[in-house]
Amino acid sequence: MTGELTKRYLGKRVVATLIDYTIVWGFSFFYIIEFGKPDDRGTYTVSGWPTMIPVLFWFLFIVIMEQYAGGTLGHLICKIKVKSQLKEDLTLWRTFKRRMADCLEIAWCFGLIAYLLARNTQNNQRLGDILAKSYVTGINEEYKELVFDFEVKNPPATSD
Repeated sequence: MTGELTKRYLGKRVVATLIDYTIVWGFSFFYIIEFGKPDDRGTYTVSGWPTMIPVLFWFLFIVIMEQYAGGTLGHLICKIKVKSQLKEDLTLWRTFKRRMADCLEIAWCFGLIAYLLARNTQNNQRLGDILAKSYVTGINEEYKELVFDFEVKNPPATSD
C-alpha cells in the first residue's frame, strides 16, 4: 500500500474522530447527569451495572457500526471507510482491537498520538490500524495493489 493513497484522508480522519467522540462523550455526559445521583459536592455519580451503559453505547456506536457499515457515523459523513490490508474483510475482533487503541491514541491525549502516527508512518496508519492490519480510504476509492507481470502466476496470453 502506498502512503499517497491514504495521506489525503488525514484531515477527514480528524473531522470524523471529532464527530464520533463528540457524540460518545456527549452521550456519556448526558447519561451521567440524567441518571446519576448528585452528591454533596455537586457532582453526579453512576454506580454498579448502569456504569456500563456508556461503554455499551461506545461499543455499538463505534465498533459495531464500523464493523457492519465500513465506518462510523463520522467516517460516513466524511466519505471515508476502514478497509483491511489483508484479502479478507475486517473481523469483529480486529475492529475491536483497532478501537481499543483509541484509549491510548485518542482519549488520553485528544488524538495527538493517532495524528502523529497517521502522519508519519509509511502507510499513514495509527496504532489501531497497525494492530488491526487496516487502513482508511475514500468510500469510492479502492486500494489496488501494484502487481508486476512477473508476479502473476498465469499471465494472460498475448496475441502476436
